[in-house]
Amino acid sequence: MTSRRVIGAIVYDLRASGVVRNLLRIARAARSAGLDFELWPLRGQGEFLEEARECAPLNPILADQTTAQRDWDSLRHQGALAEAFKSRAPALIFSAGNQMHWHVAKALGSLSDSKRPRSLARASNAVVSQGQSNWLIRKAIASQEALQYRAMDHVVAVSEELREQIESGLGISADKLSVIPNGIDAARFASTSLQTPENERPVILGIGRLSKQKDFATLIDALALISTQPKPILRILGRGSQAWMMRLRGHAEAKGVSERVELLGHVDNVAKHLAKADLFVSSSRWEGASNVVLEALACGTPIVATKAPTGIAEVLAPLGEENLVPVGDASALAQAMTRRLSLPRGSDALTARAREFSLQNTLDAYITLFEQQLSLVSSH
Repeated sequence: MTSRRVIGAIVYDLRASGVVRNLLRIARAARSAGLDFELWPLRGQGEFLEEARECAPLNPILADQTTAQRDWDSLRHQGALAEAFKSRAPALIFSAGNQMHWHVAKALGSLSDSKRPRSLARASNAVVSQGQSNWLIRKAIASQEALQYRAMDHVVAVSEELREQIESGLGISADKLSVIPNGIDAARFASTSLQTPENERPVILGIGRLSKQKDFATLIDALALISTQPKPILRILGRGSQAWMMRLRGHAEAKGVSERVELLGHVDNVAKHLAKADLFVSSSRWEGASNVVLEALACGTPIVATKAPTGIAEVLAPLGEENLVPVGDASALAQAMTRRLSLPRGSDALTARAREFSLQNTLDAYITLFEQQLSLVSSH
């Protein structure tokens, strides 16, 4: 077995995403606490590459960069993951987000007991097989999802709802599950929460990767249904392929709102945009626990959201169920948006809710969990 106390953190790459952003926060805290925490992306590429180098030792599994689709690329290189685990001999593998869990599980399964490190997975997104996909797809995916979590020594979920999905939906023992919600440094957003937007017409903000998950098409549909004057504009912040850009632009044109939809791509200062927005809308089909929802609260920005599994309702329900609507329901979303835009901003209640999700508490919980897991590593 290993004689080192290294924690190797696995993600696919260092692209701008909530998973990577949370990992880098955890990495800084772990290093500050004296833990031997290293970043092991499969590919050393992405917008957060330089920031990652400042957080912790960075040692990609594969040296070269690629434009390959990440799921296919991860599948092709499960052997490289296994070889890295064997040669680097960490005490603990930390799979930091859902996209890599199955590949990490398969790599671990190919190792002998004497070469297999202890493993911890951060469940960052909803259980797909508990969603609304075709039942055949859900049945096929269920076995994969169950396998990836059974292969881990411990699984930390980002919400209570997600923990329940993993336990009851996939049959994972409650003994190996815990919950650490995402956290936020609310004080960092204090100055933005005092700002009052002065827009000529309402600005609605959508934030996230351009993908099926974020369902910006339904948000565009809802925008087209809003008849109040002056008509609001929608700004969408988030990286995405050219194909997704074209798809959303075409959808906005088909709905007659192309002149009121702005796709701004990745931006570094999301808080600046949140502070200037009249409303933030989370239109996701599924989530784990949304960083940007917490950031919007901390900025004092009103929120309307879909009841996306998992975790969104846990955060927002105390602020009013009327701000939560069914997934994929453009009419209900438009009604909720219209109603919320007509009300006072109410930033004090929003920022108070944000403070209940302390980033320091979140990071302290991860440090405690890492130390507990390391204490269970055999020294023989």
